[in-house]
Amino acid sequence: MPDRKKIKSFEKAPELNQKTKDSLHTEANKYGKAFFSPKYNVNVDPEDGVLSNRPVYTDGTKLTYDKIDK
Repeated sequence: MPDRKKIKSFEKAPELNQKTKDSLHTEANKYGKAFFSPKYNVNVDPEDGVLSNRPVYTDGTKLTYDKIDK
């Protein structure tokens, strides 16, 4: 069984207006899977939309889905 990273904390997503959240959610649905938006610094899931908390691991890295430029 591979070693799993341990979560140290969660980083709150930046506040976005509803129009931006809806647009990102639509992109996730078009893309067909979750993605990371470097422009807004958020992970977006096709089922849940913009994710409000981002895990930060003990090594300082953060959960980041595949990036698309949205």
